[in-house]
Amino acid sequence: MAPTTLNPGDVAIVGFRSGAPDGLAFVTFKDLDAGTMLGFTDASYQQPGTPGSWRGSENFAVWTAATAIPAGTIVVLSFPNSPTPSTSDSGSVSGALNGLSGSGDQIFVYQRNDGTVATTSPFTAAATQTTWNAANGGALLFGINVASTGGFIASGTTNLNSTNTSYLPDAGSGAGALTLGTTALNITGAGIVANAQYNGPRSGLSSSAFQAQILNQNNWVAVDATTGALDSTDLTFSAGGGLPAVNLAVSAVTASEAGQTVITVTATASSAVTGDQTVTVGATGTGITVGDYTLSAGTITIPNGATTGSVTFTVVDDATAEGTETALLTISNPSTGIALGGTTSQSIAIADNDSAQSGVLQKVGGFTSANGAEIPAFDPGSDRLFTVAGSTIEILSVSNTGALTLAGSLTPGFTPSAGTNVIPNSVAVKNGIVAVAYAVVDATTNAQQTGRVSFYNAADGTFLNSVAVGFLPDMLTFTPDGTKVLVANEGEP
Repeated sequence: MAPTTLNPGDVAIVGFRSGAPDGLAFVTFKDLDAGTMLGFTDASYQQPGTPGSWRGSENFAVWTAATAIPAGTIVVLSFPNSPTPSTSDSGSVSGALNGLSGSGDQIFVYQRNDGTVATTSPFTAAATQTTWNAANGGALLFGINVASTGGFIASGTTNLNSTNTSYLPDAGSGAGALTLGTTALNITGAGIVANAQYNGPRSGLSSSAFQAQILNQNNWVAVDATTGALDSTDLTFSAGGGLPAVNLAVSAVTASEAGQTVITVTATASSAVTGDQTVTVGATGTGITVGDYTLSAGTITIPNGATTGSVTFTVVDDATAEGTETALLTISNPSTGIALGGTTSQSIAIADNDSAQSGVLQKVGGFTSANGAEIPAFDPGSDRLFTVAGSTIEILSVSNTGALTLAGSLTPGFTPSAGTNVIPNSVAVKNGIVAVAYAVVDATTNAQQTGRVSFYNAADGTFLNSVAVGFLPDMLTFTPDGTKVLVANEGEP
């Protein structure tokens, strides 16, 4: 019988070890006929769109199915140091993938195209920069990158010239493209990059559900570097399998501050869960802040054998006139035994019971700057506030609830004379233009020099121009039509 033709994603790596000895475990999601050959290499793809950037001097190994292998089978390969031969718990293996780096590496799975010779390299030459040999290597089926940080590099132009880091293969690789989350996986984090394996469910799921579980790093755990063995327990597919789908519901979609409404927020699974399962719940929305409500917990737990779990959302009766607010409750981050369903969010309209007092200012927000703050100027077009803050001009974003967040700062935009200091004294805004008055002071004598006024785009802080003005410009303001700036020059302090 002819070898089985595989497509990307038909196999996946489910474990790896780097040392004593090196090894890996893979699973097939498709029945394999005898004679099917899979190749494995830790070579890196070093430059996007460049077929000749494979590191062909790296190791490779080829596994051959001796008999028919059913879908769901997990095969464990072991690569001791030479002269001890490589071994497999099913089929045979030639070559060795020893030398996997415990500090970071990658493993690619490919299908041998020739189907006969298991000892030829998938690369044109054993060189640090070479091409993928399609006659031997065939197309890539799966890739895994293990690193303390980062994982596969998704984009760039620099040639990495590295054994332990790799770009994610693209259409220009000569070996086919892989996609993170579908045919490629990153395993990152200290303590797991050297030796790790899939630790999620191994029965009761559909093939596609198992693939999703394996491609989730949260379902991987570290393996002991000395004594830990890679788990060879096969996957058992369920024809109708799949994780219970969890949807979100609320007991009411309207609430009021006056009633301090308490709403039950419920996560409901499509079937009873195995083991305690959790989702994260959070609140965002329009015109709402964390002071407008309380959540009894940030996690909803569905107990083992149950289908529902709940928390409470309670409206806080504050004294701020806010108008009607909308809270958007959302669930995310499902644990390994459940999946998110089609309804993951619910909206709640909250009626305010406060009236703004006529002629009285009411504080709705604030910001404390380490540099101090004076002479604020607000731009309504960009919702930005500009303040003189010590030796700089700080930019604050203003939300529709009055919350202030630091968005950046302005630089003078001009080069002062040597031996002088530049001090911002005042700021004004008109029609999307920011004007800042800068005093220029002799750093030794403190004598005033010719001052400057700089202009900026309020929306993004881009410097536009700077003009000379008098000594010690202290205050400035735009004319009503915004075409001129009036500057008060004190001369000397």
